[in-house]
Amino acid sequence: MIRAAVGFHLTVGTRLDNGMRVTTFIGDDAGDQIYTYGIYEPATVRLVSERLDKETVFFDIGAYVGQYTLMAAPLTREVHCFEPTPWIYKILQSNVKRNKLNNVTANRQRFGKVRKKILEAGHSCAYQGSMSSRILSSASH
Repeated sequence: MIRAAVGFHLTVGTRLDNGMRVTTFIGDDAGDQIYTYGIYEPATVRLVSERLDKETVFFDIGAYVGQYTLMAAPLTREVHCFEPTPWIYKILQSNVKRNKLNNVTANRQRFGKVRKKILEAGHSCAYQGSMSSRILSSASH
């Protein structure tokens, strides 16, 4: 177990339910559950996972440390994750690189700035959300 201070938050390295390596924060509900159980929001993760395939373009909005990004990447054509908070984005970016996910694009910006471009590109969007908004989008062919 590796712990390091990031700002005023303590981080810890662990693995997600799907085996991906992840650094998360401890001391908050999401991070504590990822560290303890390897998953946060297990019913939602399973529901979303069941709807993904190699043609899916997945958007993780408010990605935090990237649990949904890391879950979706091996199952989809590409993943675009968005985390506007700079110090959280660094952890997200590190998690993507650590797992060598070449089909993931991490964005340090709010999703609202790019939503229009996604729709203009011909993607259909279905929304689901809990702690933060997530968008599942399939390329229209």
